[in-house]
Amino acid sequence: LAWSLRLKRWEEALKLLEKALEIRLNILGHDHEVAAHTYEQMAYILFDFNGEESEEARTLFSKAREVRLKIVENDSPDAADAYEKMARSLQFFGEKEEETVEMYMKALSVREKIFGQDHEDTVDAYERIADDLRKNMSFKRDEAKLRRKVLEIRLRTVGNKHPCTVRAYRNTADALLRISGNEDEAAELYEKAIEINLHAPKVDASSVVKAYKDIAYILTTQGNYNGAIAMEKKLMDFQLKTVHHENPVMIDAYVRYTDALLRVKGNENEAVESSRKAVRIMLQQDGFDHPSLRLCYSYERLGDCLRRVRGNEGEVVELYRKAALTPGYGYDSRIYTKLANSLELVDGKGDESLEIYRKALEILLKDKERFYPVGKSWNDDVKKVNNAIRRLEETPWKKPELICCKQWDKLIHNDPHAGDGFGKLDRIAEDKEIE
Repeated sequence: LAWSLRLKRWEEALKLLEKALEIRLNILGHDHEVAAHTYEQMAYILFDFNGEESEEARTLFSKAREVRLKIVENDSPDAADAYEKMARSLQFFGEKEEETVEMYMKALSVREKIFGQDHEDTVDAYERIADDLRKNMSFKRDEAKLRRKVLEIRLRTVGNKHPCTVRAYRNTADALLRISGNEDEAAELYEKAIEINLHAPKVDASSVVKAYKDIAYILTTQGNYNGAIAMEKKLMDFQLKTVHHENPVMIDAYVRYTDALLRVKGNENEAVESSRKAVRIMLQQDGFDHPSLRLCYSYERLGDCLRRVRGNEGEVVELYRKAALTPGYGYDSRIYTKLANSLELVDGKGDESLEIYRKALEILLKDKERFYPVGKSWNDDVKKVNNAIRRLEETPWKKPELICCKQWDKLIHNDPHAGDGFGKLDRIAEDKEIE
């Protein structure tokens, strides 16, 4: 009853636990596992509502630990459980990291002595402790060691094609990915998990999708953009085999493929096609009158794609306008700046472009702390928008008819962030030396 009340009426829950503790101490005595468990329950409730600075919660955790150290018996399952609970309480407060790992290792050592290394109870303990260690980045190397151990045991006991082995491949890859320098090994393990899964009688689609995404992430961080495109294409093809091409599940696949394509020069047309597919599915799902924030984001990304293909200035403007004018989406200056940039490339839109730039500046000045915690990016963006406003105010607006191809390639095609390069295009067409 107390535990069920802890989230809504924690003071009442705490009083009930205090009564339960009093009864248990009278019947069972102080040195009993039930007493230690009650101390822990009270500590968790106090921690939830008083925060990590609660000394009372720390005291209760210490009492539970003292009781367990007194009653623990060597080489028994209860001893292993006690060591795990003590380690978990130490980790909860983020203190004594070495002692935390030591307690976890003692728990595993006891289980190995009792059951043996390949016993399911021991393997479950490896996975359970690895899951606990995953919650804190300080233990990432310890987690990786346990994940490797589980994989070795699974390969030895159930073979390469068992679902438990597939999960072990994936968990080990996840752990290695958290440690810098192990990306290649992580990608290899993900690929093994995918290969086994695809040939299994029942394919775990969510596992395959996650593995493809993680491999694409690794390749992207390594700068292998073509490899990332290939992996996103495999992901998209896999999902097309499991769902209809206009299923909402495909939205994320099309958007991810679009983003991957835009990182490499020469893929603009394919990126536009992929982005249009995502927008089309969203329109069928959300409708034209009530666009979701996700649809607005796709409008923006489609606009980014089209900006890199000449001759689409009018459509780009309309896409950015849809995104910017949707309540809840035009919350920062980015979309307004892109809209103003695009308007500059359309005949007779100079005045509107100036107005939109001023709107972007207004948002920048208003929401500095909300969207720019660092400050440097904010200063750069304010400078760019101010320069654009000053340029349009001081000189007659003129559509840039000629743009140097080298400048275009440098500012647009080599920019992994799609159309952001347009913000750097000043009036280079007015330079008489440019032909």
